[in-house]
Amino acid sequence: MAKISNATLDAKVEAYLKAKQELDELTKNVESMKTELKAIVKATGGDEVLTETHKLTIAQQTRTAIDYKAFSEAHPKLAAKFSNTTSYEVFRVK
Repeated sequence: MAKISNATLDAKVEAYLKAKQELDELTKNVESMKTELKAIVKATGGDEVLTETHKLTIAQQTRTAIDYKAFSEAHPKLAAKFSNTTSYEVFRVK
């Protein structure tokens, strides 16, 4: 592990951490507002509300997924044949 003593790099890391914290707070605020708006739509008894400038809707969706663990136990050769492994970078600041 390389240890770099660089005030400019430290300043960039601090700016990154501050921006990330602000983003996390904004995300929480957005989710809170979304929850409030959904409650307003649901309180009308319907799934749609019209304002003078916006249309708010709530729609139910479904998603089907394969239980990979159960499938690979039941059909290990097929699971191996159709498995795809990818690699990706993970960036962390401690």
